[in-house]
Amino acid sequence: SSPCILSTWSVHKTVRISLLFAFLAVALGNGPIVKAVVDIYSSEASWQNAVNGTSLIDFDDLAPDTLLLSQYPGVTFSPFAAGEPRTSSFYTAYSGSNLVIAYPDLTHEANGGGDVQFVFDSPQGGFSFRHLDSQFINTVTLYDSADQVLDTIDSQAPRPLEWVFLGFASSANDIKKVSISVDPGDFVGFDDLSYAGSTTGQSVLVSNLSQPVRDATPIGNNPNPADPVGLPVTPWYWGAQSFQTDNQQHALASIDAMVGGGSNAPLPVVVAELRTDNEGVIGDLITTFLAPGVDGPDSARTFAPVLPVTLDPNTKYWFVLGSEDPGDGTYYWSYAEGNASEGNGVLGGFADTTESGVDWTYRSDNPYFIQVNVTHIVDPCALADLNSDSRVDGADLSVVFSNWGAALVGTPGNLNGDDVVDGADVATI
Repeated sequence: SSPCILSTWSVHKTVRISLLFAFLAVALGNGPIVKAVVDIYSSEASWQNAVNGTSLIDFDDLAPDTLLLSQYPGVTFSPFAAGEPRTSSFYTAYSGSNLVIAYPDLTHEANGGGDVQFVFDSPQGGFSFRHLDSQFINTVTLYDSADQVLDTIDSQAPRPLEWVFLGFASSANDIKKVSISVDPGDFVGFDDLSYAGSTTGQSVLVSNLSQPVRDATPIGNNPNPADPVGLPVTPWYWGAQSFQTDNQQHALASIDAMVGGGSNAPLPVVVAELRTDNEGVIGDLITTFLAPGVDGPDSARTFAPVLPVTLDPNTKYWFVLGSEDPGDGTYYWSYAEGNASEGNGVLGGFADTTESGVDWTYRSDNPYFIQVNVTHIVDPCALADLNSDSRVDGADLSVVFSNWGAALVGTPGNLNGDDVVDGADVATI
C-alpha cells in the first residue's frame, strides 16, 4: 500500500477549509512537485542506455582561453566564487585539443579554487562529462527547475590528472542547473559535456560489466560426455550471483550477463532464475527468464523476466544460470577480476555447484558479470504531496490555492504543467 494517507475529510470540507486558510501556505511549506530519483554513473555505456538522444559539447571549436558564456545553444556557462570557465590547452584534453578549466588566477592556469556552473535552457533528463582534478575532492550539485537541490556528489579522480567519467540521470527529467565547487587548493578540468532531454525510464541498479575479465565458468550438467574446453576431467557447474537493492523500490526490467561459448550439438537449454536470499543462501524461486542465445564469443546478453517482479528496498536476491537437466548442452559465464561495481545497488557473493542447482558452495571474490536493469516505481502520492509530509490533505490544497492563476512550469501547485494553477490541479489533489 502507498505510504500516502488520504484524509478522511469530505472533499467539499477540505476545499472550504483550505480556502479559509490559504494564507498559511507559506508557513506550511512548498515541497517538491516530483520526488526525483537521480542515478549516478561511472560508465559511459550504462549512462547512454539510461537516456534518450544526447547532445555533445567538446569545446574544440573555440580558441584557447575563451571565456565560456552562451556560445552553445541550450546551455549557459557562468563563473562564480572567483572561477572563470575558459577553454584551455594547458593540460591534455580528453578528446580533441581543448578542455575547460575554471581558475581564479589568469596568470597561471594550474592555480585552483575556481568554481563553475552551467544552466540548461530547458530541464534535462541527464548529463555527463569527463573531468580531471589535481588531488582534492570536488563537489557536483544538481538543481531542478525550482532551484531545489536534486542531488550532491563528491567526486575525485583516483590519480591526479586522470580523466574520469561522471554521468547523471533524473527520473523526473528535471536537471536544470549544475554547479561544480572546487577545493581552494585544487582545480577542475572537464571535457565532452553531454546532455539528454529525457531518460529511457530504465536505469542500472548495479553493474560490473565494465570491469576486467578474469576467467569464465563452464556451465552445464554432470555427467557430461564432453569436458570443458582446455579443462580435462573438470566438471560442469551451475552458477549464481547475488545483488542487493538500494533504499528504493524498483521494477525489474532485465538482467545482463556475460555469457557465450555455447555448444552446437546439442544446443544448450539455458536455465535462468531469480531467487530469494534465505539468510545468506539461495532461496525460493521468484521468476524464470527468457534466455538469449549463448553461442559465439562471451558478451553481455539480456535475460528478460517471464513474470513482473518488484524488487524490494535493501533486499538481497540471487541470479542463477544453469543448463536444463538431462540436456548435455553447455556454455560459459565470465567473471570479473576484482569486486568493483557501479550503481546504487551492491554486488554480493556468488555460488557454484556441480549438482545441477543444489548443494551450493558460496564464495566472495571475483563475482560473475551481471548488470541489473530496473525501472523506478513512482509513489502515486508523490505528485500531490506538495509539502512532503507523506499525506495528501488540506495543507497541499493550501499550496494550490496560494498559487492560483497563471503560473510557470515548476510553480508549486501547477501539477499538470499547463502554465495555470486551476481546478484541474485541485482535481489531482
